[in-house]
Amino acid sequence: MNNGPIRECYAAGCAEVWRPGTGETVRWSHYAYNSSGNRWYYVQYVVGNGTPHTFYGWIYCGNVTASC
Repeated sequence: MNNGPIRECYAAGCAEVWRPGTGETVRWSHYAYNSSGNRWYYVQYVVGNGTPHTFYGWIYCGNVTASC
């Protein structure tokens, strides 16, 4: 990760759900292309110790180490 936001949908204008820190790990399950042809990954991100909270959403492929 390079500090890109996780969003509600796969477009830059969608609301931000969470912003993991640089180097944080997200787990992806599938990807989609938006109307601009950009690849987005659907990810899961878990935060917290003891009682973790899980965030789900979309992250632009340029913000992860996986390829576009």
